[in-house]
Amino acid sequence: VYGNTGSHERFDFTVLGDSVNLASRLEGANKEYGSNVIISRSTLDDMPGNNFVVRELDLIAVKGKTEPAQIFELMGTPDSVAPFVPDVVAQWNRAMELYHNRDFRAAAAAFEGILEINPNDNPAKVYIERCQDLAESPPVGDWDGVYVMKTK
Repeated sequence: VYGNTGSHERFDFTVLGDSVNLASRLEGANKEYGSNVIISRSTLDDMPGNNFVVRELDLIAVKGKTEPAQIFELMGTPDSVAPFVPDVVAQWNRAMELYHNRDFRAAAAAFEGILEINPNDNPAKVYIERCQDLAESPPVGDWDGVYVMKTK
């Protein structure tokens, strides 16, 4: 829902709704990952063709939502990203597969490989720390890989 809200004396243009709330949470999640632009699965699905370079960032539970959201980092267009980015994305995909398979030590090593390509890759730094924590205290039972956001 979008439009002017309020009374005749005082009103403001605003947008309301579930997708607006999720977008707000994803904007805040950039601080957690050290990224610039995070998009949801639904946004990715609505994007045309292969006009953007993205990588799966996480599966998160945001405050105020019960269903986890699959999120992606929007890295740029194919001709606007640095030449090393395709190598980073390929290494990232290998690291994420190890992560989802609970091989946290190998995943941490794979994320460290990303830092050899790009020392400024903040999401890789986040995952190295997370993998180290999970290797020390492995998740129990039917771990689904969902990361619960602690902040808005």
